[in-house]
Amino acid sequence: MDATRSSKGRLVTATDELSPHDALLAALDVADWSNVLSSVSRAVAWILAAKPGDRRIDEVVSKLVTLAVHSKWEVRRAVANAAAQIAHPAFALALTTLAKDDNTRVRQAAAGAALRRRDWRNAGAFGKQHEDRINATLDDIEARFGIRGREAVKRASEQIADTFARELYHEVIKHLSPLAMPRRPPKLPHRWPPQNPPPLSASCCG
Repeated sequence: MDATRSSKGRLVTATDELSPHDALLAALDVADWSNVLSSVSRAVAWILAAKPGDRRIDEVVSKLVTLAVHSKWEVRRAVANAAAQIAHPAFALALTTLAKDDNTRVRQAAAGAALRRRDWRNAGAFGKQHEDRINATLDDIEARFGIRGREAVKRASEQIADTFARELYHEVIKHLSPLAMPRRPPKLPHRWPPQNPPPLSASCCG
């Protein structure tokens, strides 16, 4: 009888009903690489939709990381693309392996994922500094005017930021829209002399 192991290590036979989570893990471990490839996409979608802090995320990511050494380059590239979408630290080890892959497409995907993850870190650091500055300002306002003053300034600043973002969006669209319109081909000048000139009459030649 066919059997596989669940995420908890329990032996599951074909007659048992797998939970959706265990079924996903099992699908990432089948022999058919095309099924594995489609399961990687399902796993990425599940992780992105999962609630932050769900312990099952670590299980799925751990399984994806093991596929970084899969025999098919399509699967390995899919793992690199997954790392570009999921900010889980476990993918760092997989990207180290994929960056030295024999396949060019896999290496390109790994490089792109590494670049995006670096941008995430930079944006996160910038966002943390920005948040700290805002909180320091709000703390100062609260010390002077109380909690009601803090909340009032926060609401006003959010409304101003929202208005500014909308105006900036419309200005950007206004300037970019002409660039998106198809360009008309330049009007060609009339050729001279004509390719097929009319025949000369006998009167004009004496």
